[in-house]
Amino acid sequence: MLNKQDVIESIQLCLKERLAVSNKAALQAYEQATNEESVAENKYDTFGLEASYLAHGQSKRVIECENDLAVFVKRKSQYQVVRPVVAEGCLVKLIDQSNQMQYFFISPVAGGTKVTLKRETITLISITSPLGKCLLGKEEGDDVVLNSAQAMKTYEIEDCM
Repeated sequence: MLNKQDVIESIQLCLKERLAVSNKAALQAYEQATNEESVAENKYDTFGLEASYLAHGQSKRVIECENDLAVFVKRKSQYQVVRPVVAEGCLVKLIDQSNQMQYFFISPVAGGTKVTLKRETITLISITSPLGKCLLGKEEGDDVVLNSAQAMKTYEIEDCM
């Protein structure tokens, strides 16, 4: 069984690591864009222009990662509260129709990010995602049906914390 506090700490660490990787990528892209070898030699040489576009995109990614981390840290104390129904900040354990267990953390940021803790994978999902919408307001023991383009999936909420 996962400890919710450990999950929260692991998510925060993951968000910090994402920010560090983004910062490194942005710095590398900036250095490439401002390198003297990136200066165009003729009107068809677009390497420098492409490098500047990449640097700009990477800087936007850094801002997104900074914002994600700030939002998560700001709400962190609220997430430590155990709730009887699924809401933002809940760690939800689901069992699908094949008896496969999955953990999801209802997060306002970084949807789709996966965090591994004690050999368990926790996927961050938002309350606006299809599964998040289905889970919102449900409680332990409830069944959830998710209709997707491929198939209909049924889950049981094994635990909500």
